[in-house]
Amino acid sequence: MVSYKKSASKLFGVHTFTIEPDKAVSDATLSGTRRYTKCSVISIPQPNNRKPKLAIMSQKGIKLLEVGPRNYGKYAMLEPLVGCASVSLSWCEKYSQFGDGNSYLDCKLCVDSKNNSAKITIPRIVLDTETTGLDPIKDEIIQLSIIDGNGETLLNEYYKPKKVTEWPEAQRVNGISPEDVANKKHIVEDFDKIQAILDAAGEVCAFNAEYDLAFLGELGFYLDESKVTDTMRQYGKIFYGKQFIKLTVAAAECDYYYNAHDSLADCKATLVVQNRVDEYLHVGNKNNVNEKQNNNAYEEEQNINIHEEELPSEHVPTSQFVNKGQHRAKKQAKKVLTSKNYNFRSFVRTLIALFWTAITIMCTLITLGLIVGSPKDPTMLIGAAFTGTVSVVCYKKVKKLKRNESSESSN
Repeated sequence: MVSYKKSASKLFGVHTFTIEPDKAVSDATLSGTRRYTKCSVISIPQPNNRKPKLAIMSQKGIKLLEVGPRNYGKYAMLEPLVGCASVSLSWCEKYSQFGDGNSYLDCKLCVDSKNNSAKITIPRIVLDTETTGLDPIKDEIIQLSIIDGNGETLLNEYYKPKKVTEWPEAQRVNGISPEDVANKKHIVEDFDKIQAILDAAGEVCAFNAEYDLAFLGELGFYLDESKVTDTMRQYGKIFYGKQFIKLTVAAAECDYYYNAHDSLADCKATLVVQNRVDEYLHVGNKNNVNEKQNNNAYEEEQNINIHEEELPSEHVPTSQFVNKGQHRAKKQAKKVLTSKNYNFRSFVRTLIALFWTAITIMCTLITLGLIVGSPKDPTMLIGAAFTGTVSVVCYKKVKKLKRNESSESSN
C-alpha cells in the first residue's frame, strides 16, 4: 500500500530510513536509542574525480553516518542538505521480526526550518497536481497549478516526466497524454520558482493535501507543516463527521460545478470549498448551515427525480452529487412504494395459497378413498401413493407461502 504520509513528511523536513549497524560507517556507537541535535551535513572529497561521500557530523565533530554514492537512496536524501547545520538525527534500535537476533536502527533525520526568515507576501495559496499514477516514489507530476486566495493564477504548468514514459490509467482520468507534455520542461527546472511561492505563502490549502504534498516531498521541496490546511478533512469533519469526501461532491454542495481532474480547475473548486469552511468557522453561521441542509432535504423529498438533462452541459451529472437529503428522500419514497406493492402481493399470495390448499385437501381425500376402498388392489395403491405425494408437495408450498408472508410483513 502506498504511504503518502512518509513522502509528505519529507516536504516538512522529516526523513525516515533504516540502517544495519554492522554495515554502516560511523564513529558513534550504533545501538540503543540516541538523539543528536545541531548536526551538519558535509561533503568528503574523493580522489580521481569520484563523487564525494556525504556524512552527518554531530555538534562535537563525531561522524554519525557516512554515505557513499552507491547507497543511492540515502545519498539522494543527504545531497540537498550539504552545508546545512541545523539537522537533528535520532535512532532507535529494533530487532528483526524473524527472531534471528539481528538488529537494525530505525532512524529519523529532521531538518529545521530552512526559510523561517522568508517574508509572507501571499496570505493563502491553493495547489493541486495531476500525476502519472498514485505512487509518489514511482510516479511523477505532469501538471501543477497554484492560485492565491483571490483565485488569481500564480502557476499553471504542464511538465514532462523524467522516468515515466506512459500512464494509460491516469490518462483516462486526467486526459493528459505523453504527447501533450513531450515538449514541456521537467518540473525541476521550475524548482526555485515553486519553492519561492511556497516560502511566500502564509497558508497552503489542498484537497487531500497528503497526496499532493507527497509528490512535492519526493522532489525535495520544503514547506513549514504549520502552513498546511487540508480542505477535504476540514469540510468532511464539519459537515459529515468524517475525513474523506470527493471534491466534486463538496463543490456541488457549495453550488459550484466544474470539469474535474484539471489541476487548475481543481484549485478553484478547492478554494470555493475552503471559503465555505472559513464561513462556517469564522462567521459562526452553524444554524444557517443546518437550516440550508434541511431545506435541501425537503426540496429533494418534493422532487426526487432530478433529470441530468436539466443541468447545463458543463455541469457534472447530478447523480454524482447525491447528498444526505436525497438519500433520505429516496428511502422514504421506496418505503411508500414498498407498502403499496406489499398489499397487492399479499392479495395475490393469499389466492395462490388457497389454490394449493384446495388441491392438498382434494388429493388427501382421494388418497384415503383409494386406500379404504380397495386396500389389496395394486393399481389403487399406486394411485394412492401418487395423490399422497402431490398432497405433501402442495402442503409444503402452502407453508412456504405463509413463511414468506410473515417475513415480509415483519420487514
